[in-house]
Amino acid sequence: PVLSGDLTIKVDEDSKTFKINKDSAKTGTVKLTVDNPSSNEGQHGIGIDGGVYKDIDGAAVKPGRKTSLTVDLKPGTYEIYDSYKNNREKGYKTDLKIEKN
Repeated sequence: PVLSGDLTIKVDEDSKTFKINKDSAKTGTVKLTVDNPSSNEGQHGIGIDGGVYKDIDGAAVKPGRKTSLTVDLKPGTYEIYDSYKNNREKGYKTDLKIEKN
């Protein structure tokens, strides 16, 4: 499918945050990619919660790797989070707003 969004989330272990390159995207198929820099110590993954998606977890990867989740998103706000173990509860999450085309 044609992507309406291709977003990258950087994992910052120092501040325990997910930093997304955009905070909004258009309705449609969106690819979410977590970049786990080689300077990190732990594994990190990608997950989504919102709309029809209820705590959908993607694969976790070791430092120096990337992992992606491609989803079809309708207008609304979604929580994008780290799906590895309890990283979400540690603060590795961010919101993504999907706007009507």
